[in-house]
Amino acid sequence: MTTPKPKDGGTEWPILLRQQVGPGYVGWQNFAVAGQTLAQMLEDQQIQVIPACTKNRAILMVWGGINDLHHGSNADALATMIKAYHQRANSNYITTFAFTLTASQYAKYAPTENQRESERLKFNRWLRTNWQKIGADALVDLAADKRIGNFDSVANRKYFQADKLHMNQGGRAVVAELVKAQL
Repeated sequence: MTTPKPKDGGTEWPILLRQQVGPGYVGWQNFAVAGQTLAQMLEDQQIQVIPACTKNRAILMVWGGINDLHHGSNADALATMIKAYHQRANSNYITTFAFTLTASQYAKYAPTENQRESERLKFNRWLRTNWQKIGADALVDLAADKRIGNFDSVANRKYFQADKLHMNQGGRAVVAELVKAQL
């Protein structure tokens, strides 16, 4: 998802979504942790996420995997973990939205950039084909959006921070717009 209190001082996309949707949008809780992998998300899901979402009948936005790719994981491993995350939520009667991944040109991980991009594209193709089969109720296809989804989009300071990984206010507004379209 997105880290609480973005480093650029902007507004988190769920708050931007609330502004777009209006008073019918009740609220949200952000479970994201900066740098978290899908394995860590799965650990937190049982303890934190499921109890909160079942209590509040929330829609769970499942956006993760780029950190795994930074650490050398591949699309198949991402698919396995995302599938498990959605299915566990689904077995607890939680509505989930699946998110495709945007690119990363984060300098720290530049030596593996081509492999990471290949795996990201492979994962996104798999998710577009399988989101319903894994129990997701909607697909938020960030990677299909020309403003934020292309490999070179991360260099556009209108939507991304200088690190070429994290979105800025403009990018988060696009995410809110794409989520709103799925509500």
